[in-house]
Amino acid sequence: MPLEKFQLPNKYPYLLLFLWLLGIAVLISWSVYLADGHLIYTLDDPYIHLAVAESILQDEYGINSGEFSAPSSSIVYPFLLALSERLGFGRLGPLVINIVAMAGSVYVVGQILQRYVLTWKKQDCPYPYTKIFPISLGLAVCLILNAWGLVMTGMEHSLHILSVVLIIFGFLKIINNTFKVPVWLILAIVVMPLIRFEGLAMALLSVIALFYLGRWRTGFLALLLILSTMFGWFQFTQILGLPALPSSVLLKSGVASNLDGQSGLVQLSWSILRNGLTSMNERQGVLLLLGILIISCLCYQLRKKESNQTWVVIGGLAISTGLGHVFFGQYGWFSRYEIYVYALVVISTLVLSRTYLLHVSIRFAVIVALLLIAAPYAFDTLRTPVASRNIYQQQYQMHRFATEYWKRPVAVNDLGWVSYNNPSFVLDLWGLGSEEVRRLKLAGGLDSQALDALVSRRNVSLIMIYDDWFKDKIPTAWRRVAVLNTSRVTAASGQVTFYVTQALNHQEAVALLRQFSSTLPVGTSLNVEP
Repeated sequence: MPLEKFQLPNKYPYLLLFLWLLGIAVLISWSVYLADGHLIYTLDDPYIHLAVAESILQDEYGINSGEFSAPSSSIVYPFLLALSERLGFGRLGPLVINIVAMAGSVYVVGQILQRYVLTWKKQDCPYPYTKIFPISLGLAVCLILNAWGLVMTGMEHSLHILSVVLIIFGFLKIINNTFKVPVWLILAIVVMPLIRFEGLAMALLSVIALFYLGRWRTGFLALLLILSTMFGWFQFTQILGLPALPSSVLLKSGVASNLDGQSGLVQLSWSILRNGLTSMNERQGVLLLLGILIISCLCYQLRKKESNQTWVVIGGLAISTGLGHVFFGQYGWFSRYEIYVYALVVISTLVLSRTYLLHVSIRFAVIVALLLIAAPYAFDTLRTPVASRNIYQQQYQMHRFATEYWKRPVAVNDLGWVSYNNPSFVLDLWGLGSEEVRRLKLAGGLDSQALDALVSRRNVSLIMIYDDWFKDKIPTAWRRVAVLNTSRVTAASGQVTFYVTQALNHQEAVALLRQFSSTLPVGTSLNVEP
């Protein structure tokens, strides 16, 4: 039976969208103000995507001309940014894509809440909860989506959120007597793995859900498109001599590195188990497991009361994807990695528990629970402007020195800003933008001799790195010439050390650094050594 439509006016999704737009406008304005009028993202990572987008426009793929690498964590995002570069958006491209994607996500969330959660009649809901609760619920869900802070990261996660909520919305429409499968549902399923690799699990589970609902032709079409696009990517990387998974995935995920290597089944199984144990030590991991347990209980209660399709499809997607993230996924890094699965689990829980929301005490408990889940995301949203300032003080200033003063090859461990809009060679000593460094690092061979040999072969004479990332590995032949001191919010360190090699007269570097130091913004200092 179709669900009864909530009696709020149809403008509810638009009201939610308006409140979100108001918040994002304030957040962007505050961030730009603290960064001295510059639009700076809260992470250095989107500038890696932008650098790859520049190379795509030059018919290459990577960071440096003539050297292939896959530092981007997404298949499709650099190509979208290449399009935005071609259209003239430049470094505004990530912001435009994120605003459009998150605005769509908030609107779809409003539609889901109105049609499939807030389904009681006005007379069943005592005043003032008729108006207050729906708005509070919508804003709480937006906080769990990190709907404001995620936009200013400049990354692909907003697109991932949009695909998740579209899939939930699409299946709810099919289940509730809409026999035609929306085209946008197929698109969301197919594109999800191209946005983030962990989206492959939910995409394949969505195909299984289509089969369960009797949409065999649509399911096979979606499966064929998923397999074709992933096969196309693997062929593309093979032609370029790159691994199937991007370097960012291989370096950050123990499970992924074992999948790509020759580790064997025992080591792979242990890495999966270790990831699950790590999830249980994470606050958000424990809450995710609790959410999975709640959905399981709701499905058990609804197995006789509800249409099998609702709890099997919506509950099954949430439980399976949630467990997949527990054993294969990551958490944090400025509230990004787990947001997609929280969107799925929280919205699914609300859909399956809608009849319980008639009770005022339960509504109050739901809002409190959602706010507790969203607490770290709300905190990071408030930190967004100072995080933007942090990247402005550190990575943006490193970019300025590399492109405006040095104008020669450099080596870094934070790749983004320094490589974007930089025609000179940039050696990534962390391995995201250099396959040689990545292989050395994973093999345990990145010692002081290897570092010295790497910079020598690439004619690099200036190195800008975090000392604590290279403890006992910094070559004795490198001479320290300066230390950049900044705030620390999303940067991994508040100090960047500048080194020069023996191939360079260090006084040349010192002279340029002294000129540069007089142009630094408030909150940033450069201690130049004679």
